[in-house]
Amino acid sequence: MGLDFDAASTRPWVRHYQDVWERRSGDPLLPYWLRVAALAYGKQQDNGHAPFRRGQIALILGRPDHPYAHVGRAIEDAIEYGWLGPGSYWGCLIVPFDHAKKGKLSRPTPCRKQAAHDRNLT
Repeated sequence: MGLDFDAASTRPWVRHYQDVWERRSGDPLLPYWLRVAALAYGKQQDNGHAPFRRGQIALILGRPDHPYAHVGRAIEDAIEYGWLGPGSYWGCLIVPFDHAKKGKLSRPTPCRKQAAHDRNLT
């Protein structure tokens, strides 16, 4: 399923800044699922994917001395609530293709972690 570029150009839109989303991911007053979704929106690349190294999301959601232990559950909840796309996992979060578009309306680079996304589809 791909983005219909003609339809996308006729939808109303507003610009959001990624640094704001990224800061919200560190807000301890927000639920973890929303923080992980905000992190995805703050780090998404042109292809809608936000790649991370092992343990990086846990550190962002927790503290350096006590990383958040339930990253998988937060991601699952964000997928269930429609804030992240299916196949998201600790190594790469997916912003649903119809939620946001970064960069030019051209064919984005495929995700290097696509095989892992495919394994994480539920």
